[in-house]
Amino acid sequence: MTTLALYDDAGLTTPASVPLAFTQDKLGTISPHQRRFYLGQPTAGYRFRANSDPGVDSIEISIVDAVPASGQPASAIKLATTQAGLASATGGAALSLGATLLSGSVNAVQVWVQFDDSTATVATDTNISLALNELLVDMP
Repeated sequence: MTTLALYDDAGLTTPASVPLAFTQDKLGTISPHQRRFYLGQPTAGYRFRANSDPGVDSIEISIVDAVPASGQPASAIKLATTQAGLASATGGAALSLGATLLSGSVNAVQVWVQFDDSTATVATDTNISLALNELLVDMP
């Protein structure tokens, strides 16, 4: 099945490692950690739309907390399509990517993620993940 995935490069050749690791700061001295990913499908010729109302509803990437109140809250994560956009992004909010995305590396979408540790504990929190809404995939 053809899907969208996160990659470390704009050419969509290096899948992002899972889990997405971020540096936690137990002393509160490190600035929020930022990483850029590229969302896409390297094989050209596919169109992705929200399954709920194709071509109208937005494709969204959201922050999922599998076990709320056990580690980082979803509000510690911000999403944006540009690094500058992180400044005004709301922690825990989904990121709208438009009504249609096309495959191929030329159509890759930048997804910036900012993590601001709020636990003051050095640990790996695997309960936080990113998820897309249900998508319809076709060949336009």
